[in-house]
Amino acid sequence: MHLTLKFDTDEMDWNQVAAIYEAAGFTGRDAASLQSAFTSSDAVCFAFDTNRLIGMGRVDASDNGPALHDLCIVESYKGFGLGHTMHDYLARNVEGTLPIRYRNDAELEFYKAMELDELLG
Repeated sequence: MHLTLKFDTDEMDWNQVAAIYEAAGFTGRDAASLQSAFTSSDAVCFAFDTNRLIGMGRVDASDNGPALHDLCIVESYKGFGLGHTMHDYLARNVEGTLPIRYRNDAELEFYKAMELDELLG
């Protein structure tokens, strides 16, 4: 495994991003909406194993303050601390705690498995 993190949206394959969310059961996201959400976010993080995209997440500030959105890791890469590493990087870009926003039960279960219950909002 050769893991790297990328902190911009340049040259992303948004269809691949959408496929990873779909495989994880994180519904309601298509390539165009993900591209729009990530490119307008305050901070982004993409994880790669060599050249293979294996995870992503973003921070977006709204009227309620910044929050983590759309953190997702490919199933076979879960359990190695990658989600925590990405969360920690993204949290460094905001003051205070970084609450997590989720859309469905699959996301909720992912965040609970990471033991981030206190940040769920």
